[in-house]
Amino acid sequence: MERPISEASRGFSDVTIRQFLLAGLSSEHQSAFEESLFTDPSLERRVRLAECDLTDDYAFDRLRIPERKLFDRKFLVSKARRNQLAVSDSLHDRFASVTPKGNLPLKSAFTEGLGSAFNLRQLSWKIAFAALLFLLLVGTSWLVIKKEPQIKDELTGRLKRKQAMTQTLPAESNHPANGSTSQHQTIASPQPDHEQRIQSPMSVTLAPDVTRERAPSIALPQGEHAVVRFELALKSNQATEYRAELVAAQGQTAFAGTATASSSSDMVSFDVPAQLLKQAEYQVRLLNAHSNVTVATYYFRVP
Repeated sequence: MERPISEASRGFSDVTIRQFLLAGLSSEHQSAFEESLFTDPSLERRVRLAECDLTDDYAFDRLRIPERKLFDRKFLVSKARRNQLAVSDSLHDRFASVTPKGNLPLKSAFTEGLGSAFNLRQLSWKIAFAALLFLLLVGTSWLVIKKEPQIKDELTGRLKRKQAMTQTLPAESNHPANGSTSQHQTIASPQPDHEQRIQSPMSVTLAPDVTRERAPSIALPQGEHAVVRFELALKSNQATEYRAELVAAQGQTAFAGTATASSSSDMVSFDVPAQLLKQAEYQVRLLNAHSNVTVATYYFRVP
């Protein structure tokens, strides 16, 4: 059953959503739109559909010249959107190859009947076209993951790296690093043999009472295995298990995992691979792992 559109989502027209995707809103309207995008799932679904429509309009040359320029500079900022454009271009080329570019026949009863039967404005053809587009997107994403095994290793080995760090760090304070871990070391510059070569996480402390407008900016550490450790301050330690979700400004979940509460202070921490963070504004949601209730919210940005 299709979910109803909330009243907050109805407050934004389709024109406003397209202006948001093309970075054409003023700073005041941009802030209000992003605030609703974080909290309104129905508005997020409308933005996803608007992205597909905008990509198809670009591929089928239905945009004006100023809109095409904004599309190139402001919209194609992520790999997922570029993959989506590749799918739309393939569909455009496929449909263009069906229609001959030479002499077009005159309209007749047969061609008019054929055109009405394959009218893309009908609901059944819209559903079929959406299903085909979804399958192509899934196939493209699978090919990308298959060609880049390091992404699969990052997603599947996240828990193993945390366990390896907790097991090896105490031993390395008195003994040199084992040779088996040399393949995971980041070689930045020549170092003495007795020094540790494992890159330590970069700590970032966030407070819950900081608004999104005053969110701190962080510089990401360099290195293939660089890690950012977020330490979240709590007003009161509830002595329970926590779960952290890292959400970008456009509603995309960049990271989700377990957060560890400190027994000595009101702090909760969790590690995020630096490769998962891009240039954007982020919201950190700290949830109770048992009740799934939001405990606190934090903001930061990557310039």
